[in-house]
Amino acid sequence: MKRKKIVLIAALIVFVLLLTGGYLWIKYDVPELDFDYANTDPGNVDASWRLDKDGTVTVYGDGRLTWFSAEYSGRLLELEQNGSFYAYLKWNLGRAYDRFPAKRMIIKEGATELMVPEDELASYSFLSCHRLREIIVDESNPYFSSEDGVLFNKDKTVLLKYPEDKKDKTYTVPDGVTEIAAEAFMGKRHLTSVVLPESLTKIGYDAFLGRPRRFRLVCADDNEIVRQYAEHYGITLETGGTLE
Repeated sequence: MKRKKIVLIAALIVFVLLLTGGYLWIKYDVPELDFDYANTDPGNVDASWRLDKDGTVTVYGDGRLTWFSAEYSGRLLELEQNGSFYAYLKWNLGRAYDRFPAKRMIIKEGATELMVPEDELASYSFLSCHRLREIIVDESNPYFSSEDGVLFNKDKTVLLKYPEDKKDKTYTVPDGVTEIAAEAFMGKRHLTSVVLPESLTKIGYDAFLGRPRRFRLVCADDNEIVRQYAEHYGITLETGGTLE
């Protein structure tokens, strides 16, 4: 009787993991293969890109930065599954299809814009890039730039994306930035503080969504835009100083 109880409890635990948290025990390691999405469809505006074994995704084609997951997950599933039950678990119960495995992104000169669906406020390009730690933009790109692994528009007036898995605890937005794009800091579980410049005049929708519980914003002066945003989202705000 005791043995049956143990078996039932173990089966229940496995069942719960499969339904609610399978991704906790299934690893999302970059597969042992190189994946190249070369866009040859004239009607497709997405830039070509390549994912290497070391976790580097390179956007080398001309056009828009796609939503990194949809095309990748479907094609990789075809390559990896081959009738394997483990592959089925990994992709379906493990939810790996929603987690693009790139840790580093290199954007070449041909990329022109982020993917922003119609009637949406934020870009979908990085929606599944939960492991991304660094974004590097080629200096010859006329539309984007990067600094300290963070993505900006060309003249660095708009902060577009702070990599979700960047390990820093604090970050100072450079002087001259006037806008933080919608969802730019979304899901930044490592960040606890962000210092905002006096030049800031706009904070996009859900820019700091998914922040840690003790997260705080810091700015030197009482910026009304920042104060209103902090009050609306319930974020701790420190003014009149710099981050210690």
